[in-house]
Amino acid sequence: DPNGQPDIDAEGDDYLDGDDDEDGVVFEETLTPGQSADVTITASVIGYLNAWMDFNANGDFLDQGEKIFDNVNLAAGANALQISVPGSALIGAVYSRFRFNSDSSPLLSYTGDHGNGEVEDYKNIIYAANCALGDYVWQDLNPEGIQEDWWEPAISGVTVNLYSSTDLVTPLATDITDGFGKYLFDNLVPGSYYVEFIKPPNTPTEDWFITSQDVGNDALDSDANPSTGWTGMYTLAAGDTDLTVDCGMYLADPVPVILSSFNALFVDNIPILHWTTQSESENSYWNLFRAISQNLGQSIQINTSAIPGAGTTTQPTEYSYTDEGFYDYLYENDLIGISTFWYWVESVSIAGETCIYGPVSVNIPNPGDEINVPFIPNVYDLYQNYPNPFNPYTEISFSLPRTTYGELVIYNLKGEKVKTLLAEQALLGDKMHRVTWNATDEMGKPVSSGIYLYQLRTLERNYIRRMLLVK
Repeated sequence: DPNGQPDIDAEGDDYLDGDDDEDGVVFEETLTPGQSADVTITASVIGYLNAWMDFNANGDFLDQGEKIFDNVNLAAGANALQISVPGSALIGAVYSRFRFNSDSSPLLSYTGDHGNGEVEDYKNIIYAANCALGDYVWQDLNPEGIQEDWWEPAISGVTVNLYSSTDLVTPLATDITDGFGKYLFDNLVPGSYYVEFIKPPNTPTEDWFITSQDVGNDALDSDANPSTGWTGMYTLAAGDTDLTVDCGMYLADPVPVILSSFNALFVDNIPILHWTTQSESENSYWNLFRAISQNLGQSIQINTSAIPGAGTTTQPTEYSYTDEGFYDYLYENDLIGISTFWYWVESVSIAGETCIYGPVSVNIPNPGDEINVPFIPNVYDLYQNYPNPFNPYTEISFSLPRTTYGELVIYNLKGEKVKTLLAEQALLGDKMHRVTWNATDEMGKPVSSGIYLYQLRTLERNYIRRMLLVK
């Protein structure tokens, strides 16, 4: 094989006859420092392969570890081998040389003559593993395929698999969603990938469904196929990060609990938890869990007896719990000095189905720090309208911690204003406000059936909820 024709793309010998004879080696995977990559070597006859790669790009194949195949016996036809790329490999362009001959003696060097065989040179790219894919798995309570962070809970414990586009059988990596429903595949090499979402294992699989795919804004809609749990293909160039690959799931049966708030405060030297539900369906009882990290798997249950639920109700229900065993936990586990603790609340239905909400955190002040003000149950809120669903009248109620300016407005799902129920005005604090809507617009015309949003805007905070008009 003619040699000695230098070229920046390792194709110099092709200029002699116009024939691209670098066809015996196929690099099946991206080359990345510290990783192995599949390569296919096609031999015309039985023979032996020696190969080198200039991993440090210093212009020779003399350095330790640069001989990647040493007299490897090849069968006639395709041979599957692996290249081990050292962690010290230079990011960028490097060159490789493959020499094949029909006998094993004398041992071939990267240069010099031989009576038979083939020499092929390649320009290769070593890529940094600096790409990432990830996002979120949530329970789509409506379900319509769009996330609503303010009332749809995250789903923890969901198995998420990552596949390379070159191997759709064996996962390249697997992650489990955390207490926030988040997962992440980082340190990826540039390439094309698919993501697979597996339905939660703690509930019978047939009870769970994946919501509609690609129905809106990519940052908020679900990207998984409802039948298979697989996404489409994501192609990442060097340095790309895509954190919008999410999945919504819903239960075939009515959701046992819709949680509207969950918080924790450190009051009078003890953590107090408070949570409020919008509605409950056959909710039997609650459990609470505590940990020193956001990892639910490291948590322990803190209630020694079941905390009774409200059964079935469409009215808001408030709960509070004082963590009486907190200091025993600190001293028994030598955790004095830890400043942040995490809590989860678990609903358990009459049928035994469970759903985890949280986590929320509580900060333990240092001696001399100002601690939280006395705990007041979270009664200040924009409450769920009643009745809901409704036709045509419904009452919207809210209370505020202090007097402030604000307004109450109805919107449709397109974000268009339907009606202003309370124009901007002073709203008294520590008072229950009640406003009735008769399902008409600003012109007094009846509006159509569907989902509407009602938003309370104040100088300090915005509140928003949904309601359903059924005719």
